[in-house]
Amino acid sequence: EAFTLDKKIKAKIISISEMGKEEILTIDFLTHRVRAIINSDEELQAGKEIYLGLKNKGIFIFDSNSGERLF
Repeated sequence: EAFTLDKKIKAKIISISEMGKEEILTIDFLTHRVRAIINSDEELQAGKEIYLGLKNKGIFIFDSNSGERLF
């Protein structure tokens, strides 16, 4: 929920999973592949390029190998 659809940083959607009113996006964001939970009324689809912004809260970073929370 730390991401917003915005005009700041380009990302490419790899996959989408719906979770109630929210969507979990797997995206290529900056130089990393990450998962982003967003609220969106827009029609999103895999392969589409979107622009995202970051909120100042709700950002969690995990080690992809161990699953350990780093931040």
